[in-house]
Amino acid sequence: RTKLSHEVRSRLTSTPTLVLPRAHLLSTHIRFTLGATSALSLLLDRDLALRIARPFLLVYQPRTLNWP
Repeated sequence: RTKLSHEVRSRLTSTPTLVLPRAHLLSTHIRFTLGATSALSLLLDRDLALRIARPFLLVYQPRTLNWP
């Protein structure tokens, strides 16, 4: 019993360190995508830039809802 509770406790304490980098990577990717979109909109018209970036945004947005 003691060993099991120790495993559970160590797993619970280690969970935030696993979640944080994932969320950080996501926010970095979204920031990069939005930055690329704004850069593209300066070169091209905005509709075309959004059309290019939309697949990336659609791939990454729903996952944030499923993450613990």
